[in-house]
Amino acid sequence: MEPGTGEAKQSQDETYDPDSPIDNPSQDKLERWAFAKRIANCIANIIDERSLVFGISGKWGEGKTSVLKLIHHALLDENQIIRIWYNPWQYKDEIQLLRSFFETIADVCTDSDFAGSDKLAKALRMYGNVLAPFSFSLAHITFNPSSFFLNTAKELSNVKLSDKQREIEGYLRKADKRLVVFIDDLDRLDVNEICLVFKLVKLLAKFACTTYILAFDYHMVTDALSSRYKPGLDYSWGEFIEKIVQVQLPIPKVSHSALREFFLSEVEQALETAGIKLDEQQEIRFMDGFWHGLEVRVKTPRLAKRYRNALLHAMPILKDEVDPVDLMLLEGVRTFFPILYDVIRDNKKLFIGFELELSDYKGEEKEGAQNVIEAGFAGLNAMEKKAANSLIRRLFPRTEPIFGGPRYSADFGEIWANGKRVASQEYFDRYFSYTISKRDISDVEFSNFLSVIHKKYYADIAVEIKTLVKEHNAEIFTDKVRRIVETIAPEDAERLAMAISISGDLFPDPLADSLRSPADLAGMVISDMIERIPWANARLALARNVILKGCPIWFANICLRWLRVPAESSRITEEEERTIGQAFAGRIRDEASRAPLVKEFGRQARFLLFTWARYRSKEETNEYILKMTEHDSSVLAKFIEMYFVWPIGIPRGTKSSSAHIGQLFNEMKAVVDPGKLVDLIYGLFGEDDKNYESTYIEEQSYEKWLLLKFVSFYRSQSKPNVIDGE
Repeated sequence: MEPGTGEAKQSQDETYDPDSPIDNPSQDKLERWAFAKRIANCIANIIDERSLVFGISGKWGEGKTSVLKLIHHALLDENQIIRIWYNPWQYKDEIQLLRSFFETIADVCTDSDFAGSDKLAKALRMYGNVLAPFSFSLAHITFNPSSFFLNTAKELSNVKLSDKQREIEGYLRKADKRLVVFIDDLDRLDVNEICLVFKLVKLLAKFACTTYILAFDYHMVTDALSSRYKPGLDYSWGEFIEKIVQVQLPIPKVSHSALREFFLSEVEQALETAGIKLDEQQEIRFMDGFWHGLEVRVKTPRLAKRYRNALLHAMPILKDEVDPVDLMLLEGVRTFFPILYDVIRDNKKLFIGFELELSDYKGEEKEGAQNVIEAGFAGLNAMEKKAANSLIRRLFPRTEPIFGGPRYSADFGEIWANGKRVASQEYFDRYFSYTISKRDISDVEFSNFLSVIHKKYYADIAVEIKTLVKEHNAEIFTDKVRRIVETIAPEDAERLAMAISISGDLFPDPLADSLRSPADLAGMVISDMIERIPWANARLALARNVILKGCPIWFANICLRWLRVPAESSRITEEEERTIGQAFAGRIRDEASRAPLVKEFGRQARFLLFTWARYRSKEETNEYILKMTEHDSSVLAKFIEMYFVWPIGIPRGTKSSSAHIGQLFNEMKAVVDPGKLVDLIYGLFGEDDKNYESTYIEEQSYEKWLLLKFVSFYRSQSKPNVIDGE
């Protein structure tokens, strides 16, 4: 699996829910079948021939289309009923709408194949053709509730359509048929098209033996009409609709329990499609977040389906890469609290408490954090704000101090990272990017890597490591290994430790003085894995192999440094450490014989020389350094530079700077006699004091300035409190 792509490759039909309405009572999870069946029975048993208009009203997403489909289904076995489904919003203008209306009815009549169906279809098409040019003049009628019917009827009388109407009605009576025309999504039309549909059902197509069932959002339609036309003085737009719609029925309100059951069934289907099975504790966590956070905003079936689609998008992509419950709840925030979602995404440090390990939110800082979060509650009522607050505290525990709750210590950061939680610094971004960054490592790939360690030789494992570790994710790799050290089998720990030890070039060490460099973290992990070996002889053999075979040599030196760090249980004895150290110092000496260490390894040469002197002797390193520098001033300058380039972040002229310079000078004295280096510099520039009084870099080359500066510093050691680094 490519990180960030997921394994799921189902078609849209198998994954995303297109929000299709139901059309069969077996699919009815919201208990609307009885309502639909009752309307169908009323229509099927109508005795009066006169045209009748039903209106099913409800808000977007409440299931109006599904109710119409259920009525349509309930009339399936009524032989006297001709069912016509018409979607007016599919047509680009009023002329097309008008033509298509009668054409659609005619087509259905033809397909019904009853006695006289062809004649009825022909009459309907002719009627539509006659009306089409007439619709141009209709469009310009001054439109308000009080004048609408009067003006339209006057226009109709000029066209002489009554004969065609009677002809159509005659065919219906003779065949003993009733047309039932379903018109959905009236509220999607523009104002002119809404008006035209009303003209159709009330006047133009007001045939005997005909029933219309309109579905629309009552408030959206009245608002649309009000925005375009001023109401007449006689009655309002609501009363106008009541004159057209004889039977106005609101869509049945979904019971709280039915909507909850529907929502949870959508969640279960999404999990099943994504191939994810929650354990008992995860189910409890999700239901807790649902009850206290999401449920208050689940107001329509459409929102439940939208949430299902959100899960179907996110969960296959991030399967096994994040905590599934946190992802489900966060996708709930995105679906039901979109403004809050944006606030969380854009304020990572606030929500993961990046700066809270050292202090709690207090005073202005606390007020500022509260204002940021409050912005995410825009448009919510009091109950919804409480629910949103609950979700924040469940997903991001370190926000508790903002709300007056307890503070979480730094230890929880490790717990959340182990659980792949959104509150973790390491995992937060995955939840919002839906991918594994190039600076990250896929947990799936890492698990696959671990699963084959027991089958491979350490050199082959090292090859696998190179496929995982790139320029910017070495620290992520060491963190992941560190978290599994306690659970990995000793034999696997041995293989992995050796594989990492020969992969040191993958773990950069940009700041040799830092203990948080990827190289140091890798050395720390190796020492932990050595400690994991329960058998003393095997532990000693592994430690020796890591140090003597590890490469590059500077990385093996880092591993030795961490091997010396005291542990809860002994890794190796002090005597064993000295034996390994002496052998390694011999390795350093052999390496130094091939090329100057300072040219080959830069600042790492400082640590290699220290290890050489520590385990063998200062005499050896002193002799080597003087021999290396006596005939090459550039090598001499590079050697001195390792100890006297100013450390970043330490101000000059302070006690800290003096202590640091003093510490580095002591390190130098541990491997070489600095007086001998001064003698070499005297050989280059003489011993005249005037040569060393001015040490401004602008006055000479950098190399010369560094050498003169060192002599000046060396002389100052006989004077107290003079170390200033200038």
